[in-house]
Amino acid sequence: MGGRVLVTVGSTEFSDLVQVIDQDPVLQLLFELGYSCLSIQYGRGQYEPQVGTRLRGKMTVDGFRYKSDLRMEMDTADLIISHAGAGSIMEALTLKKKLIIVVNDKLMDNHQAELANQMHKLGYAISTTCNSLYEVLGNADFNSLKHLPNPKSGIVTSIVDEELEYSHKLT
Repeated sequence: MGGRVLVTVGSTEFSDLVQVIDQDPVLQLLFELGYSCLSIQYGRGQYEPQVGTRLRGKMTVDGFRYKSDLRMEMDTADLIISHAGAGSIMEALTLKKKLIIVVNDKLMDNHQAELANQMHKLGYAISTTCNSLYEVLGNADFNSLKHLPNPKSGIVTSIVDEELEYSHKLT
């Protein structure tokens, strides 16, 4: 059995991400990269993934709207493909998971893009959009990603605090 991928959109509606992931060419690429299980948390989205055995038995896909705690799903994942929410990003990085952050470029005042781009720039995650996800998956160098420093170092905490402060100003 191959590796596990978790896709999470958090509590938002991000059907574009779910639709991109649910395409056979993307599933085939994930299989070629060594993954055989895909769990998709699709939140409030209108689009629900095609669950079951796909690609003639090569890939198992399951989907769910919400779970009270994604921690177990994240613990068992080898790769996490996440929306750009601070909570999801920090949870994945704390668990030292390979992380691709997909920015929802349809959002206005997209402060999440700033956090995703900063995590990419610092080398903790790969940041992309739905339109580029397939290409990014094919070219990803997960070995070059760094693990988060000890939380006491303050660099990551200051970035997240800054982003959260900005988002509170918007509401």
